[in-house]
Amino acid sequence: MNHFQDGTKDPAKVRVLFVAWFLSEDRRWLGAFLPPERFECSYVGLEERVDSTRKRTPWKKWRQFFRLALKARRELARHPQDLIVTAFPQVGFTVGLVNLLTFVRTPHVIWYFNCGHEYRGLRKWLSRLAYRGVDRCLVYTRHERSVYARVFALPKSRFQFTDRTGARVLAALAEELSTPPAIFHNQTRSSTATPESDAEHSKDRCI
Repeated sequence: MNHFQDGTKDPAKVRVLFVAWFLSEDRRWLGAFLPPERFECSYVGLEERVDSTRKRTPWKKWRQFFRLALKARRELARHPQDLIVTAFPQVGFTVGLVNLLTFVRTPHVIWYFNCGHEYRGLRKWLSRLAYRGVDRCLVYTRHERSVYARVFALPKSRFQFTDRTGARVLAALAEELSTPPAIFHNQTRSSTATPESDAEHSKDRCI
């Protein structure tokens, strides 16, 4: 993917980094609907094709996800962000683990958090480690909140139920979890943020 941006560096904006293998210049996922006057979005994706047809994640796919996570880490080093948004548990796992090992403390949200089966053994232990630094996982049934909290030994509050997947939910999470210096300096994170309205496409940076 090519690297491009909107040319602005407004400190008052919330900087959001989207990390997913399917991102491209013409497919910006949720970032395309965040209001550009409030959010500055960047994207990290993969150029090669990722096989998403298998129920289990093969080793080749894990290698791709770790390359994606390392690519996102390099982007964070060059351009600090206020929030990281990843898609699906596997990418959230690799990004979370890389961030943990490299001491990244940027708030992290995992979208489409659906594991399909309960992890066991080493994978379960590593997942507990990787997800420890994740601030919120979006789940789509209330029962999953309790199950995942038990499996990954995390507070139930880390798993947020939603029946919507659009930018309104993301905008509220971004306002709650991010701390841009020009607006939230010396303030604590809010736990009562309200959703913002959806907006037209934004001009952003893509990796």
